[in-house]
Amino acid sequence: MGLMALISVIFGVIQMGKIPMTTEQQKSFHIEGLSGGASGIGKGNIAIGVVGLLIACLGCATGKLKNPCFAFPYGILTFIITIIFLVISIVGFGIGSSTGKSALQAAACGGVINVPQYKGQGGQQIQSSLNLAEQYKKFVDQPICSVYCPCPNIAKFIYDSSKPALK
Repeated sequence: MGLMALISVIFGVIQMGKIPMTTEQQKSFHIEGLSGGASGIGKGNIAIGVVGLLIACLGCATGKLKNPCFAFPYGILTFIITIIFLVISIVGFGIGSSTGKSALQAAACGGVINVPQYKGQGGQQIQSSLNLAEQYKKFVDQPICSVYCPCPNIAKFIYDSSKPALK
């Protein structure tokens, strides 16, 4: 977290224009439509980075010293940040496209996600649907067999010597 916070501070300083750079470099950091407000966004990035550095330092001090003077502020700050990110994600979900909303709702409720048609390579139309519940059952929700956790009878491997082995 500390590294990401430091990177946020660095990008904030760059966006505020405090570091001299060429016009090509400036274009790579330019956000369209916010040419006058880039300094304000840079200040916001710096503020977020400073709070992130504070949380990272409090977390390290809590882990090292096991002192309530560090643990309580760390816990409170991480709780507040979690609530802020939850609100941001709910707002983002609310203002998202109807296609995105339906796909997220289908993913959350175990339904089929329909991807809108698009042109793939060669110009052909592609229609895709994905059922995450089926994919989970197929690839993740399988028993893991070991000496300590034997396989259930239905999942046991039965060797058939009449069939050729894979090479």
